[in-house]
Amino acid sequence: MYAQLGSFVFQNLFAPTEYGRNSQAVYAMHPLIDGKPRSQKTGDDLDEISLSVRLHMNFCKPKEQLDAMRQAKENGDVLTFIYGNGDVVGEFYITQIQDFIEFADPQGNMLSLLVNISLREYVVDDKLQQQQEARIKSADSVGNKKPVVKRKANASTCASAVTGLVSTIENHAAAIDKMVTVGGGMFIPANRYTILQHLSDSKAAAQDIVTRCDDPASCASGKPDLKYRAQQVLNAEVSFTNVVRNSQHGQLSAQNQIFKACARNLKAAAQPLVNVSMLRQNA
Repeated sequence: MYAQLGSFVFQNLFAPTEYGRNSQAVYAMHPLIDGKPRSQKTGDDLDEISLSVRLHMNFCKPKEQLDAMRQAKENGDVLTFIYGNGDVVGEFYITQIQDFIEFADPQGNMLSLLVNISLREYVVDDKLQQQQEARIKSADSVGNKKPVVKRKANASTCASAVTGLVSTIENHAAAIDKMVTVGGGMFIPANRYTILQHLSDSKAAAQDIVTRCDDPASCASGKPDLKYRAQQVLNAEVSFTNVVRNSQHGQLSAQNQIFKACARNLKAAAQPLVNVSMLRQNA
């Protein structure tokens, strides 16, 4: 896979024939009475991407693909743009679509199209703030409505927090295992990015566990085996990520088994804290 824009996967003959990205800085000019004006950077302009793709009946349905792209433009859909190696470029929306018919049959059915797509970056300043505002708007009590009394949830203990991190890694390992064993592995282009995302999330959780083990005030402090097993997960994540990024299909199954074993060993090392969490005791 060369790249993916939302649900549009550019690969094989459906890869872009041309690709360009434009990034510009924005400067304010301050004129002086005597002398040259002074420049002051005020920010960066929105990035723009242009790409050309060929839609041919031999590998897709040209009209259906073109209609889907037009629909995304008309809906104002914000689409995530990622490269085939898993690097996320950012969020973009389609500003312009130009299509040129190369071949058509006598009935006017399009057999081959050349499509030029223009994208513009979509920036969200504070996603957390947007999520909070959305929750406020959909809350049970808004304006003059009488608040709905809700039972206060018990605060999470240290043990339950560690248990949650371990479960997160275990769930990601299970999801990866399913994609590798029965989901087509890296031969399915979308799996590659998904596996990398699972590995990245597992890495963050394992790093959190290591940090807690180094914190004297944490319930995970003084548990060297837990820290060792979390570091094993981190090491396995690095190796697994390299295998996926370099498309080393022959090593995928073995690396999957290693990562799954590391997640299993981590759970065993965390079992005392898991038991405490189940008893709702603060370790």
